Amino acid sequence: MKIIYILLFFTIIISCKAQTISLDQLSQCENGPDCPDYVYLKDTSNRLNKFVGIWKGTYTDGRTY
Repeated sequence: MKIIYILLFFTIIISCKAQTISLDQLSQCENGPDCPDYVYLKDTSNRLNKFVGIWKGTYTDGRTY
């Protein structure tokens, strides 16, 4: 019985990983008939790291954010 639980656990892990695609793969797809509906997108090549952090700025009327 323990072996069945272990096999079930690994099957679930493998099937969940199949739903993850990278942002690069998404950029190659242009909503054609071959493009599936994606469940989870992941930045595997770290293209979004330059946008992480605290951003400061001012509006044209002087308000800061």
